[in-house]
Amino acid sequence: MGTSATRCIHCGAEFSSDDLIDPPKIESQSGSELHAPALGMDPSSAWVLRIIGFVGGVIAAFFLEYLIFLLLQEGSGRRLMPRGVGWALFPVIVGITVGRLTPYFVESAWSKKGEVQKNFWAGSATTRFVIIAPIFWALCVGAYVLIFEPYGYQIHEREYTHMAKVILFPSGLLIVGYFVYEKLIRKPDK
Repeated sequence: MGTSATRCIHCGAEFSSDDLIDPPKIESQSGSELHAPALGMDPSSAWVLRIIGFVGGVIAAFFLEYLIFLLLQEGSGRRLMPRGVGWALFPVIVGITVGRLTPYFVESAWSKKGEVQKNFWAGSATTRFVIIAPIFWALCVGAYVLIFEPYGYQIHEREYTHMAKVILFPSGLLIVGYFVYEKLIRKPDK
């Protein structure tokens, strides 16, 4: 079996295709880390996944910050504004962390793809419903607001809060109700 050389995206070290199957841990200039070819994927694919992970991490962190401010504003009844560099730095740190870990998660998920699908379809119809229904509900509410504009042309701050409640409250009730049923009502399988 012939081997082909692959160059590391970090330091330029060359690896054979045998190294991709059983990756060596190599010291790089920036410290001890596994090189991108150890993932078993093309280095450019690893960078694309890192960029997608960074963007997704930044968006998720901003969304988390938005939810924190929304809850604090509702609790205090005052308008709050973020102050300091931490509110801008947190999404960047989360983005970098998620970006660096995304290729490893994708490779792990890709190798177990068949198992995840099999486990999803092997579960009960009720469990699948509890997973899919909140996603479907959120998409329906978003489509309704986009098409029919119940808040008018421009949505104000209080209306965002109302829309979040309309999306989250029924979904939360469904999920909590399912767990109450599973833990307290349903007979355990023997």
